[in-house]
Amino acid sequence: MSAELTGLVIAKDEAVDLPGCLQSLQRVCAEIVVIDNESTDATPEIAMSFGSRVVARAMSETDGFAGLRNAGLEEVRTSHVLVLDADELPTEHLISSISKVMEEGRTDVAYAVNRRNNAFGGYLDHGRFCGDQQTRLFSSDVRYTGIVHETPVLTEDIEVIELEGDLEHFTYNSLAEYIAKMRDYAEKQAQTLADPPSLKHMIGIPAYNAIVRQGYKDGWRGLAMAVGDGWHDHLLRKYHQRQHAKDSSMAKGLSRVLQA
Repeated sequence: MSAELTGLVIAKDEAVDLPGCLQSLQRVCAEIVVIDNESTDATPEIAMSFGSRVVARAMSETDGFAGLRNAGLEEVRTSHVLVLDADELPTEHLISSISKVMEEGRTDVAYAVNRRNNAFGGYLDHGRFCGDQQTRLFSSDVRYTGIVHETPVLTEDIEVIELEGDLEHFTYNSLAEYIAKMRDYAEKQAQTLADPPSLKHMIGIPAYNAIVRQGYKDGWRGLAMAVGDGWHDHLLRKYHQRQHAKDSSMAKGLSRVLQA
C-alpha cells in the first residue's frame, strides 16, 4: 500500500513544525520529498533526519508556490502523492482513511480533505475558514497552478472524493506572523491581478465573514481574521497600483528608446 504513495512538503524555516508533519507522513508514505525554499534554520537537516529526499529550490516570482509544488512533483517516483504543508497534521481518522483508499490505488480519483484551521492558539470553526476543503491526494502526474493559494489542475474525468477525518492546520501563531505573511501573499498576488479589489468588496467581505458566516463565534480570533480579509484587500490595491505604476514607467521608457 504505502509503496504507492509519496509525501510532498514545501518548507521554509519550518524547523519547529516540520518534525510532526514528517512523522505523520511516515505512517502512510513510502517516500517523502521536501522542497526546501531557502531556509535559514535547520529545516533541511531535520528533513534528512527523517529520511526525506531534500531538494533545494528558490521560489520564482513568476511561478510562486505552484512552481515549488511542481518541482516536488517532478521528484515523485510513485503513482500517488499526498501533499501537506509543514504546519499541517492529519488526525488519526484521516490517516486511517488515507490508508484505506491507497489499498484501492485508483488513478481516476483525487481526494479532498477537510482542513481545520488553528490561528493564534485557537480553532476557527466559523467564518471564511469553515468548510475549508483541500484536494491533497491524487495521481503524481497532476500539476499545480497559482502563485499564491495554488491548486492542483485536474482533468474533467477525475472525480473528487472527500476523505473522512480532518487535516489540522496550525497556521499563524501570532499577529506579527499573520501580518508578515499577508504582506508577502498580497505582494505576490498583485503581480498577476487584472483588477484590484473594489472598496465595496474590501468592506463587504469582512462583514459577511464576521456576521453572515458567523466568524464572531470564534471570538476575537474570528473577528481578527475577518478584519484581516479587508486589510489583505487593501494591500492588494496598494501593491497593484505600485505594480501598475512600475509597468507604466517601463513602457514609457521603452517607447522613448524606440523613438530615439
